[in-house]
Amino acid sequence: MAQYQETIASSRPGQAFSSTTVGKGVFQVQSGFNFSGSQFESVDVTKTNGFDWGTIVRYGLAEKFELRTLFNVSRVGFKESDVSVSGLSNFGVGGKVNLLHPSASGPSVSLQADVSLPVSTGDFDNDEVTTNIYLTNSQSIGNAVSLSTNLGANVHDSRTIGLYVINLGFGLSDQFSAFVETYGFFNSDNFDILFDGGFAYLVNDHIQLDASVGYGKNDGFKQFFGDFGVSWRMKL
Repeated sequence: MAQYQETIASSRPGQAFSSTTVGKGVFQVQSGFNFSGSQFESVDVTKTNGFDWGTIVRYGLAEKFELRTLFNVSRVGFKESDVSVSGLSNFGVGGKVNLLHPSASGPSVSLQADVSLPVSTGDFDNDEVTTNIYLTNSQSIGNAVSLSTNLGANVHDSRTIGLYVINLGFGLSDQFSAFVETYGFFNSDNFDILFDGGFAYLVNDHIQLDASVGYGKNDGFKQFFGDFGVSWRMKL
């Protein structure tokens, strides 16, 4: 019944978090670079471009429970004014517990919570606590297809926003895999829909490389990004 798997199970690429924990005594790092752009379609068109380096560090305290820490270093530029802001945009800690163990014929279900702390450097001002809570689920469909879903909430001050991800993964070979997904945010007044897809390459049992692209257009606001990264693990 060990969570530890023969090959690395990463939440990269894509927006969906995995429904498995890393396994007892496993130290895992997931890191990537994201290049993005956005455009507000209004009378005064505003365009931005961005860069983000995001990393999640996971450690398994038990087979079904892990601790997590995460941070993002970002830069956002505003094209019309030639102004940019940069610095540590997010720092958080959290944990994940596996509620339903994965099996060949059944789903895997986990509960995950991450808390962004009021820590910032540079131009970003992060003085409030934000909590993200997810119920994550994954299910195999045949030998080469998987369905993963995340349903959660972002709690910031007195405001709560719903979060969702629906991800289809495809095993192309022993080393290559691909995915497509839709994701977004919702509340009583709005429901955003975004899309992304990409590939992952398993270098060996403990190292994975990935690349993805994404796009969305909601309420006159267009977003797009390109992302690439690496995940690796070691047994301590």
